[in-house]
Amino acid sequence: MPTVFIPDEIYNAFILRSGKSVDVEGWIQNIVEDFLDRTKFDGAIWPIEYLDEVEGKEAKEWEKKYGDPEKGFQWKALFLPNGTLIKMHYKDQDFIAEVRHQFIHFAGKMYNSPSLLASQIASSTSRNAWRDFYIKRPKDDKFAPASFLRRQNIGKNLFGN
Repeated sequence: MPTVFIPDEIYNAFILRSGKSVDVEGWIQNIVEDFLDRTKFDGAIWPIEYLDEVEGKEAKEWEKKYGDPEKGFQWKALFLPNGTLIKMHYKDQDFIAEVRHQFIHFAGKMYNSPSLLASQIASSTSRNAWRDFYIKRPKDDKFAPASFLRRQNIGKNLFGN
């Protein structure tokens, strides 16, 4: 592993500020890893050849995990593309399922019925998945209530939008 030297004053500042012995190497590694993660797709920092390579690798990894991004799970009037996250809050806990390869996956099992999944999460009780689920599709910024997305989609189908 290559060795990287830092000035004594930076090293001493870490030790002084921590008030105790600190793993300076670990701190620096965490900071650099965070920077690399945050700037992975930053064209102002990295050359275009690198960005193209990373994007291609990420797309292949994503497709291997989730499947064809054009396919997904059809839930009545609502289409959930592969990569969609489905969240349900139950007994002070959030449960997250994923749409992968045209099925809903949760806790090592595949589901082809959202209401069956909702019932499973809620200890085999009867649930209304439209009311209980929040959906975040791959291109969405945040989760939205399934009932809202359903109404939105039905309106599009009725008015041809």
